[in-house]
Amino acid sequence: DYFVASENPAVATCGISERLRILSYFEDPPVPTSSQTTPEFCASWEPTLEELIAEVPSGFEVEWYDSASGGNILSLDTPLVDGESYFAAGATANQCYNSTRLEFVPTIHEVEDVSLQGTTLNLCTIDEPTVESLMDLEMEGSASILWYEVPEGGTPLSSDHPLEEKTYYAESYDTQTDCANVLRVPVIVRLGNCPPEQYDFFIPNAFTPNGDGRNDEFYVPNIEYIFPDFTLEILNRYGNTLFKGNRSNPRWDGSNNGNGIAPNGVYFFILDYHNNQHEPVQGTIYLNR
Repeated sequence: DYFVASENPAVATCGISERLRILSYFEDPPVPTSSQTTPEFCASWEPTLEELIAEVPSGFEVEWYDSASGGNILSLDTPLVDGESYFAAGATANQCYNSTRLEFVPTIHEVEDVSLQGTTLNLCTIDEPTVESLMDLEMEGSASILWYEVPEGGTPLSSDHPLEEKTYYAESYDTQTDCANVLRVPVIVRLGNCPPEQYDFFIPNAFTPNGDGRNDEFYVPNIEYIFPDFTLEILNRYGNTLFKGNRSNPRWDGSNNGNGIAPNGVYFFILDYHNNQHEPVQGTIYLNR
């Protein structure tokens, strides 16, 4: 305790008998401790100062600085920079700071951008392509790449996952640091690249639309992929059209143009490829229920 009183310096005996009590005490904030002064983070996490772990006893606080002495106080939302030093000092609620500071040096792992040979992949659905075909786009020597069906989140696709005609997304991944570059690159997959000279097909000459689940429709396998603009017309022996088909409706179920069921017998088809290099073909089909 200390006490203070006022007096008149001109008169030595003239003073105030009442004294003001002043209680003084010293605060000694501790130096922070940590078991992780060189932590590692993925850049995609966008780590901030709040991610650094500095410990002080209960009742004390941690204040962050940009230098070992003096310098500026940093807020907890300060982004961490790879290899840069940050300093933690023990503090009290009364803004009393320990002059000794604990240094932190984080490592921020950057993952290179996705490197691909192209962002459009033209395949043929007849080949039953999988994600392995997407992997063929990956540049040699680049980071590992994970493939997704969504631009964010989701689960990586296995190499044998069947492809559909849609957009897939490539993400760079570092197997050593377990970090990823979350900026994904979209790749458009098209499955109609089936040149006629490379893919064979056959035209059935009979079918049995009896509802047994086998050979119930007249259908030229894969015609919609090999000749996507094709048209198919089915006629009876009188030349009446019973069915008109195209890519969106390639199968005849044996009905009479929606007016009942066609009877057993021989029918005629005209298959027009709508391709300059292939003339339309005509033939017969035997319908047997």
